[in-house]
Amino acid sequence: LVLNSNGTYTYTLNNSNAAVNGLGAGQSLTDSFTYTLTDGDGSTTTATLVITINGNTDGGPTVTIPDSNAGS
Repeated sequence: LVLNSNGTYTYTLNNSNAAVNGLGAGQSLTDSFTYTLTDGDGSTTTATLVITINGNTDGGPTVTIPDSNAGS
C-alpha cells in the first residue's frame, strides 16, 4: 500500500501469496491498514482502510474497495 500526499493510494495485490492465490469462488480475505494523518497545524486523525479480496475460479482474485475510500 502506498499512501500519497494528496490523499489517494495505490494497492498492489500480491497474487503470488499462497493465501490469496488459493482463494476460490465465494471465499474472501481482508487486508487492513491503520494510518495516521497529520495536518500543517500538527493535528492528527487515525483511520483504518479495509480492502476485501474476493476469490475467483476463472482468473485472479478481485479486490473490493469501499466507495468511501479514495484511491486508485
